Amino acid sequence: MTQAGNDKSIRIARAALTQVIEPADTYGSVLVDRWGPARTLDVILRNDHPLGAEWQSLGEHAGKFRDALGRWQRKKSYVNPERALDRITSMGGGLLIPEDPEWPVALDDLGPQKPLGLWWIGRPEVPSSTKTIAIVGSREATNYGTHATQRFVRWLAAHHFCVASGGAYGIDAAAHRAALDHGTGEYMPTLAVLAGGLDQFYPAGNHRLLEQIAERGTVLSELPPGFRPNRYRFLHRNRLLASLSTATLVVEARWRSGAQNTAGHALELGREVGAVPGPVDSASSTGCHRLLRETPAQLIADESDLADLVGWDEDLPVAVELHGSDESGSVLDGLSDQARMIFEALPVRSGTTIDKLCSITGSSAGEVMRQLVRLQRAGRSEKVASGWRKIVA
Repeated sequence: MTQAGNDKSIRIARAALTQVIEPADTYGSVLVDRWGPARTLDVILRNDHPLGAEWQSLGEHAGKFRDALGRWQRKKSYVNPERALDRITSMGGGLLIPEDPEWPVALDDLGPQKPLGLWWIGRPEVPSSTKTIAIVGSREATNYGTHATQRFVRWLAAHHFCVASGGAYGIDAAAHRAALDHGTGEYMPTLAVLAGGLDQFYPAGNHRLLEQIAERGTVLSELPPGFRPNRYRFLHRNRLLASLSTATLVVEARWRSGAQNTAGHALELGREVGAVPGPVDSASSTGCHRLLRETPAQLIADESDLADLVGWDEDLPVAVELHGSDESGSVLDGLSDQARMIFEALPVRSGTTIDKLCSITGSSAGEVMRQLVRLQRAGRSEKVASGWRKIVA
Protein backbone atom coordinates (compact mmCIF):
# COMPACT_ATOMS: atom_id res chain seq x y z
CA MET A 1 0.00 0.00 0.00
CA THR A 2 1.15 3.55 -0.74
CA GLN A 3 1.99 5.70 2.25
CA ALA A 4 -0.62 8.42 2.84
CA GLY A 5 1.13 11.42 1.38
CA ASN A 6 4.34 10.00 2.95
CA ASP A 7 2.97 11.18 6.29
CA LYS A 8 3.60 8.29 8.67
CA SER A 9 1.98 10.20 11.53
CA ILE A 10 -1.46 9.90 9.92
CA ARG A 11 -1.13 6.12 9.69
CA ILE A 12 0.06 5.88 13.29
CA ALA A 13 -2.82 8.07 14.49
CA ARG A 14 -5.42 6.00 12.67
CA ALA A 15 -3.84 2.78 13.94
CA ALA A 16 -4.15 4.12 17.49
CA LEU A 17 -7.74 5.21 16.94
CA THR A 18 -8.72 1.66 15.90
CA GLN A 19 -7.46 0.56 19.32
CA VAL A 20 -9.88 2.76 21.26
CA ILE A 21 -12.84 3.44 18.94
CA GLU A 22 -15.08 0.48 18.17
CA PRO A 23 -16.22 -0.28 14.61
CA ALA A 24 -19.31 1.63 13.43
CA ASP A 25 -18.93 4.24 16.19
CA THR A 26 -20.43 7.22 14.37
CA TYR A 27 -19.10 9.74 16.89
CA GLY A 28 -15.54 8.65 16.20
CA SER A 29 -15.95 8.88 12.45
CA VAL A 30 -17.51 12.35 12.64
CA LEU A 31 -14.78 13.70 14.91
CA VAL A 32 -12.01 12.31 12.70
CA ASP A 33 -13.65 13.88 9.64
CA ARG A 34 -13.90 17.26 11.39
CA TRP A 35 -10.72 17.37 13.45
CA GLY A 36 -8.45 14.95 11.59
CA PRO A 37 -7.01 11.74 13.05
CA ALA A 38 -4.03 13.38 14.82
CA ARG A 39 -6.10 16.03 16.63
CA THR A 40 -8.77 13.49 17.63
CA LEU A 41 -6.09 11.20 19.07
CA ASP A 42 -4.51 14.09 21.00
CA VAL A 43 -7.83 14.92 22.61
CA ILE A 44 -8.31 11.29 23.64
CA LEU A 45 -4.80 10.58 24.96
CA ARG A 46 -3.88 13.90 26.52
CA ASN A 47 -7.28 14.86 27.87
CA ASP A 48 -6.93 18.08 25.89
CA HIS A 49 -9.88 20.38 26.18
CA PRO A 50 -11.09 21.07 22.64
CA LEU A 51 -11.25 24.71 21.66
CA GLY A 52 -14.57 26.46 21.78
CA ALA A 53 -14.88 26.57 18.00
CA GLU A 54 -14.26 22.83 17.82
CA TRP A 55 -17.07 22.05 20.26
CA GLN A 56 -19.38 24.60 18.68
CA SER A 57 -19.02 22.81 15.36
CA LEU A 58 -20.63 19.77 17.00
CA GLY A 59 -23.82 21.71 17.67
CA GLU A 60 -26.53 20.31 19.91
CA HIS A 61 -24.87 16.88 20.03
CA ALA A 62 -21.74 18.11 21.81
CA GLY A 63 -22.81 16.39 25.03
CA LYS A 64 -22.98 13.00 23.32
CA PHE A 65 -19.52 13.54 21.87
CA ARG A 66 -18.20 14.27 25.37
CA ASP A 67 -19.67 10.96 26.52
CA ALA A 68 -17.98 9.21 23.60
CA LEU A 69 -14.65 10.83 24.47
CA GLY A 70 -14.96 9.56 28.01
CA ARG A 71 -15.62 6.06 26.68
CA TRP A 72 -12.52 6.14 24.49
CA GLN A 73 -10.32 7.67 27.18
CA ARG A 74 -11.09 4.75 29.48
CA LYS A 75 -9.45 2.49 26.87
CA LYS A 76 -6.20 4.47 26.58
CA SER A 77 -4.19 1.62 28.07
CA TYR A 78 -4.76 -0.34 24.84
CA VAL A 79 -3.03 2.28 22.69
CA ASN A 80 0.25 1.07 21.18
CA PRO A 81 0.02 1.76 17.44
CA GLU A 82 3.70 1.16 16.65
CA ARG A 83 3.52 -2.32 18.14
CA ALA A 84 0.34 -3.13 16.18
CA LEU A 85 1.87 -1.86 12.92
CA ASP A 86 5.06 -3.84 13.50
CA ARG A 87 2.99 -6.93 14.21
CA ILE A 88 0.89 -6.67 11.05
CA THR A 89 4.01 -5.95 8.97
CA SER A 90 5.69 -9.09 10.32
CA MET A 91 2.63 -11.02 9.14
CA GLY A 92 3.03 -9.68 5.60
CA GLY A 93 0.24 -7.14 5.88
CA GLY A 94 -0.44 -3.54 6.76
CA LEU A 95 -3.02 -0.89 7.58
CA LEU A 96 -5.03 0.61 4.73
CA ILE A 97 -6.40 4.07 5.53
CA PRO A 98 -8.74 6.52 3.75
CA GLU A 99 -5.79 8.74 2.83
CA ASP A 100 -4.33 5.93 0.68
CA PRO A 101 -5.13 6.02 -3.04
CA GLU A 102 -6.05 2.32 -2.82
CA TRP A 103 -8.79 2.96 -0.26
CA PRO A 104 -12.02 1.33 -1.54
CA VAL A 105 -14.35 4.27 -2.20
CA ALA A 106 -17.38 1.97 -1.84
CA LEU A 107 -16.85 2.15 1.93
CA ASP A 108 -17.66 5.86 1.83
CA ASP A 109 -21.28 4.86 1.18
CA LEU A 110 -21.39 3.93 4.88
CA GLY A 111 -21.25 7.63 5.78
CA PRO A 112 -20.49 8.16 9.48
CA GLN A 113 -20.22 4.39 9.95
CA LYS A 114 -17.28 4.03 7.57
CA PRO A 115 -14.19 2.41 9.07
CA LEU A 116 -11.24 4.37 10.43
CA GLY A 117 -8.88 1.94 8.71
CA LEU A 118 -8.59 -1.64 7.48
CA TRP A 119 -5.93 -4.03 8.74
CA TRP A 120 -5.00 -6.54 6.06
CA ILE A 121 -2.85 -9.53 5.24
CA GLY A 122 -2.47 -11.17 1.85
CA ARG A 123 -2.63 -9.27 -1.41
CA PRO A 124 -2.25 -5.50 -0.93
CA GLU A 125 -5.47 -4.58 -2.70
CA VAL A 126 -9.24 -4.59 -2.40
CA PRO A 127 -11.17 -5.41 -5.59
CA SER A 128 -13.67 -2.95 -7.00
CA SER A 129 -17.12 -3.33 -5.47
CA THR A 130 -18.52 -3.76 -8.98
CA LYS A 131 -16.62 -7.03 -9.28
CA THR A 132 -17.20 -8.28 -5.74
CA ILE A 133 -20.16 -10.35 -4.55
CA ALA A 134 -20.83 -11.13 -0.88
CA ILE A 135 -22.07 -14.65 -0.19
CA VAL A 136 -23.31 -15.31 3.34
CA GLY A 137 -25.41 -17.88 5.10
CA SER A 138 -25.92 -20.28 7.95
CA ARG A 139 -23.06 -21.75 9.96
CA GLU A 140 -25.11 -24.96 10.04
CA ALA A 141 -25.09 -25.36 6.27
CA THR A 142 -26.97 -28.31 4.80
CA ASN A 143 -25.80 -30.39 1.85
CA TYR A 144 -28.33 -28.47 -0.24
CA GLY A 145 -26.90 -25.11 0.82
CA THR A 146 -23.31 -26.20 0.25
CA HIS A 147 -24.17 -27.51 -3.23
CA ALA A 148 -26.01 -24.29 -4.15
CA THR A 149 -23.06 -22.20 -2.94
CA GLN A 150 -20.59 -24.21 -5.01
CA ARG A 151 -22.80 -23.95 -8.07
CA PHE A 152 -23.17 -20.18 -7.91
CA VAL A 153 -19.54 -19.52 -7.01
CA ARG A 154 -18.48 -21.58 -10.03
CA TRP A 155 -20.42 -19.16 -12.26
CA LEU A 156 -18.98 -16.11 -10.46
CA ALA A 157 -15.43 -17.46 -10.79
CA ALA A 158 -15.93 -18.06 -14.51
CA HIS A 159 -16.83 -14.37 -14.85
CA HIS A 160 -13.94 -13.21 -12.63
CA PHE A 161 -15.98 -11.95 -9.68
CA CYS A 162 -14.35 -11.84 -6.27
CA VAL A 163 -16.38 -13.66 -3.60
CA ALA A 164 -16.45 -11.88 -0.23
CA SER A 165 -17.55 -13.58 2.97
CA GLY A 166 -16.89 -13.70 6.69
CA GLY A 167 -14.61 -16.71 7.04
CA ALA A 168 -17.07 -18.53 9.30
CA TYR A 169 -18.15 -22.16 9.26
CA GLY A 170 -20.91 -23.29 6.94
CA ILE A 171 -21.89 -21.24 3.89
CA ASP A 172 -19.05 -18.74 4.38
CA ALA A 173 -16.42 -21.48 4.27
CA ALA A 174 -18.11 -23.20 1.33
CA ALA A 175 -18.08 -19.93 -0.63
CA HIS A 176 -14.40 -19.27 0.08
CA ARG A 177 -13.36 -22.83 -0.78
CA ALA A 178 -15.32 -22.87 -4.02
CA ALA A 179 -13.80 -19.53 -5.04
CA LEU A 180 -10.30 -20.87 -4.37
CA ASP A 181 -11.08 -24.09 -6.25
CA HIS A 182 -12.52 -22.41 -9.36
CA GLY A 183 -10.70 -19.08 -9.46
CA THR A 184 -8.14 -18.70 -12.24
CA GLY A 185 -5.94 -15.97 -13.65
CA GLU A 186 -4.64 -12.86 -11.89
CA TYR A 187 -7.91 -11.61 -10.45
CA MET A 188 -8.56 -12.01 -6.72
CA PRO A 189 -10.84 -15.03 -6.19
CA THR A 190 -11.98 -14.28 -2.65
CA LEU A 191 -11.59 -12.01 0.36
CA ALA A 192 -12.58 -12.53 3.98
CA VAL A 193 -13.67 -9.83 6.42
CA LEU A 194 -13.12 -10.85 10.04
CA ALA A 195 -14.44 -9.44 13.31
CA GLY A 196 -11.20 -9.63 15.29
CA GLY A 197 -7.48 -9.02 14.99
CA LEU A 198 -5.72 -10.87 12.20
CA ASP A 199 -3.01 -12.30 14.47
CA GLN A 200 -5.46 -14.91 15.73
CA PHE A 201 -7.83 -16.27 13.09
CA TYR A 202 -11.38 -16.98 14.15
CA PRO A 203 -12.87 -19.53 14.03
CA ALA A 204 -9.79 -21.61 14.82
CA GLY A 205 -11.16 -24.52 12.80
CA ASN A 206 -10.89 -22.42 9.64
CA HIS A 207 -7.30 -21.37 10.29
CA ARG A 208 -5.88 -23.21 7.26
CA LEU A 209 -8.69 -21.92 5.02
CA LEU A 210 -7.99 -18.33 6.08
CA GLU A 211 -4.29 -18.87 5.41
CA GLN A 212 -5.17 -20.03 1.89
CA ILE A 213 -7.35 -16.94 1.39
CA ALA A 214 -4.42 -14.74 2.44
CA GLU A 215 -2.13 -16.58 0.01
CA ARG A 216 -4.34 -15.88 -3.01
CA GLY A 217 -6.65 -13.12 -1.83
CA THR A 218 -6.98 -10.76 1.13
CA VAL A 219 -8.13 -11.00 4.74
CA LEU A 220 -9.41 -7.75 6.27
CA SER A 221 -10.47 -6.49 9.69
CA GLU A 222 -11.25 -3.16 11.34
CA LEU A 223 -9.73 -4.49 14.56
CA PRO A 224 -5.97 -4.31 15.13
CA PRO A 225 -3.84 -7.28 16.17
CA GLY A 226 -4.57 -8.43 19.71
CA PHE A 227 -8.32 -7.68 19.61
CA ARG A 228 -10.76 -10.56 19.82
CA PRO A 229 -14.15 -10.77 18.13
CA ASN A 230 -17.40 -10.43 20.08
CA ARG A 231 -21.06 -10.51 19.14
CA TYR A 232 -21.29 -6.80 18.32
CA ARG A 233 -18.11 -6.82 16.29
CA PHE A 234 -19.54 -9.61 14.15
CA LEU A 235 -22.67 -7.55 13.50
CA HIS A 236 -20.66 -4.42 12.67
CA ARG A 237 -18.38 -6.47 10.41
CA ASN A 238 -21.38 -7.33 8.26
CA ARG A 239 -21.80 -3.74 7.06
CA LEU A 240 -18.32 -3.95 5.50
CA LEU A 241 -19.22 -7.09 3.56
CA ALA A 242 -22.32 -5.35 2.23
CA SER A 243 -20.58 -2.11 1.27
CA LEU A 244 -17.58 -3.76 -0.39
CA SER A 245 -19.89 -5.71 -2.72
CA THR A 246 -22.20 -4.81 -5.57
CA ALA A 247 -24.66 -7.46 -4.36
CA THR A 248 -25.18 -9.84 -1.46
CA LEU A 249 -26.37 -13.42 -1.97
CA VAL A 250 -27.93 -15.21 1.01
CA VAL A 251 -27.84 -18.97 0.44
CA GLU A 252 -29.20 -20.30 3.74
CA ALA A 253 -30.19 -18.34 6.83
CA ARG A 254 -32.34 -18.81 9.90
CA TRP A 255 -35.17 -16.43 10.78
CA ARG A 256 -32.76 -14.24 12.77
CA SER A 257 -29.12 -14.47 11.74
CA GLY A 258 -25.95 -12.65 10.80
CA ALA A 259 -26.73 -13.30 7.15
CA GLN A 260 -30.02 -11.46 7.56
CA ASN A 261 -28.10 -8.62 9.18
CA THR A 262 -25.71 -8.42 6.20
CA ALA A 263 -28.65 -8.39 3.79
CA GLY A 264 -30.23 -5.56 5.78
CA HIS A 265 -27.08 -3.46 5.48
CA ALA A 266 -26.96 -4.14 1.73
CA LEU A 267 -30.55 -3.04 1.25
CA GLU A 268 -29.95 0.14 3.26
CA LEU A 269 -27.00 0.93 0.99
CA GLY A 270 -29.06 0.43 -2.15
CA ARG A 271 -27.15 -2.73 -3.08
CA GLU A 272 -28.84 -5.72 -4.66
CA VAL A 273 -29.78 -8.68 -2.46
CA GLY A 274 -30.54 -12.19 -3.63
CA ALA A 275 -31.88 -15.14 -1.66
CA VAL A 276 -31.78 -18.81 -2.56
CA PRO A 277 -35.08 -20.57 -1.77
CA GLY A 278 -34.96 -23.84 0.13
CA PRO A 279 -37.17 -26.62 1.48
CA VAL A 280 -40.23 -25.25 3.24
CA ASP A 281 -39.55 -27.43 6.29
CA SER A 282 -35.88 -26.41 6.66
CA ALA A 283 -35.04 -24.01 9.49
CA SER A 284 -31.93 -23.04 7.52
CA SER A 285 -34.08 -21.55 4.76
CA THR A 286 -36.61 -19.59 6.80
CA GLY A 287 -34.44 -16.49 6.68
CA CYS A 288 -34.19 -16.63 2.88
CA HIS A 289 -37.94 -17.02 2.56
CA ARG A 290 -38.42 -14.11 4.93
CA LEU A 291 -36.19 -11.91 2.77
CA LEU A 292 -38.13 -12.87 -0.34
CA ARG A 293 -41.44 -12.15 1.35
CA GLU A 294 -40.60 -8.95 3.24
CA THR A 295 -37.89 -7.17 1.21
CA PRO A 296 -36.98 -6.39 -2.43
CA ALA A 297 -34.57 -9.36 -2.41
CA GLN A 298 -34.52 -11.29 -5.69
CA LEU A 299 -35.15 -15.01 -5.88
CA ILE A 300 -32.00 -16.77 -7.11
CA ALA A 301 -32.76 -20.21 -8.49
CA ASP A 302 -30.20 -20.51 -11.30
CA GLU A 303 -27.28 -18.82 -13.00
CA SER A 304 -29.47 -16.53 -15.10
CA ASP A 305 -31.01 -15.16 -11.90
CA LEU A 306 -27.51 -14.62 -10.52
CA ALA A 307 -26.44 -12.82 -13.70
CA ASP A 308 -29.39 -10.48 -13.32
CA LEU A 309 -28.55 -9.89 -9.65
CA VAL A 310 -25.00 -8.77 -10.38
CA GLY A 311 -25.91 -6.82 -13.50
CA TRP A 312 -24.10 -9.14 -15.90
CA ASP A 313 -25.49 -8.91 -19.42
CA GLU A 314 -23.79 -11.05 -22.05
CA ASP A 315 -25.52 -9.03 -24.76
CA LEU A 316 -24.51 -5.60 -23.45
CA PRO A 317 -22.31 -3.91 -26.09
CA VAL A 318 -18.75 -3.23 -25.04
CA ALA A 319 -17.70 0.33 -24.25
CA VAL A 320 -16.26 1.11 -27.66
CA GLU A 321 -19.56 0.18 -29.29
CA LEU A 322 -21.44 2.58 -27.05
CA HIS A 323 -19.28 5.58 -27.84
CA GLY A 324 -20.94 6.13 -31.22
CA SER A 325 -18.43 8.49 -32.74
CA ASP A 326 -20.22 8.80 -36.09
CA GLU A 327 -23.69 9.92 -37.16
CA SER A 328 -25.04 6.38 -37.30
CA GLY A 329 -24.42 5.71 -33.61
CA SER A 330 -25.22 7.19 -30.24
CA VAL A 331 -23.88 6.84 -26.72
CA LEU A 332 -27.30 5.40 -25.86
CA ASP A 333 -27.31 2.67 -28.48
CA GLY A 334 -27.77 -0.77 -26.98
CA LEU A 335 -29.07 0.50 -23.63
CA SER A 336 -32.41 -0.45 -22.14
CA ASP A 337 -35.00 2.27 -21.58
CA GLN A 338 -34.26 2.17 -17.84
CA ALA A 339 -30.51 2.52 -18.40
CA ARG A 340 -31.07 5.38 -20.87
CA MET A 341 -33.19 7.28 -18.37
CA ILE A 342 -30.61 6.88 -15.60
CA PHE A 343 -27.75 7.77 -17.95
CA GLU A 344 -29.54 10.96 -18.99
CA ALA A 345 -30.07 11.89 -15.32
CA LEU A 346 -26.36 11.63 -14.51
CA PRO A 347 -24.37 14.89 -14.35
CA VAL A 348 -21.18 15.22 -16.39
CA ARG A 349 -18.89 17.08 -14.00
CA SER A 350 -19.83 16.54 -10.35
CA GLY A 351 -21.34 13.34 -9.01
CA THR A 352 -24.86 12.74 -7.77
CA THR A 353 -26.34 10.35 -5.22
CA ILE A 354 -28.44 7.23 -5.55
CA ASP A 355 -31.29 8.99 -3.73
CA LYS A 356 -31.24 11.90 -6.18
CA LEU A 357 -31.32 9.52 -9.15
CA CYS A 358 -34.26 7.69 -7.57
CA SER A 359 -36.20 10.94 -7.24
CA ILE A 360 -35.43 11.98 -10.82
CA THR A 361 -36.17 8.65 -12.51
CA GLY A 362 -38.76 7.17 -10.15
CA SER A 363 -36.71 3.96 -9.99
CA SER A 364 -35.92 1.99 -6.84
CA ALA A 365 -32.48 2.27 -5.27
CA GLY A 366 -31.73 -1.30 -6.24
CA GLU A 367 -32.66 -0.73 -9.88
CA VAL A 368 -30.63 2.48 -10.06
CA MET A 369 -27.60 0.72 -8.59
CA ARG A 370 -27.95 -2.19 -10.99
CA GLN A 371 -28.10 0.08 -14.05
CA LEU A 372 -25.20 2.21 -12.80
CA VAL A 373 -23.05 -0.91 -12.51
CA ARG A 374 -24.01 -1.93 -16.06
CA LEU A 375 -23.20 1.56 -17.34
CA GLN A 376 -19.91 1.49 -15.47
CA ARG A 377 -18.92 -1.81 -17.06
CA ALA A 378 -19.79 -0.33 -20.45
CA GLY A 379 -17.59 2.70 -19.77
CA ARG A 380 -20.52 5.13 -19.53
CA SER A 381 -20.52 5.99 -15.79
CA GLU A 382 -18.08 6.14 -12.90
CA LYS A 383 -18.11 6.50 -9.12
CA VAL A 384 -16.40 9.62 -7.80
CA ALA A 385 -16.11 11.12 -4.33
CA SER A 386 -19.37 13.08 -4.67
CA GLY A 387 -21.38 10.19 -6.14
CA TRP A 388 -22.00 8.97 -9.69
CA ARG A 389 -21.43 10.85 -12.95
CA LYS A 390 -21.68 10.02 -16.65
CA ILE A 391 -18.73 9.54 -18.96
CA VAL A 392 -19.08 11.22 -22.34
CA ALA A 393 -16.62 10.25 -25.05
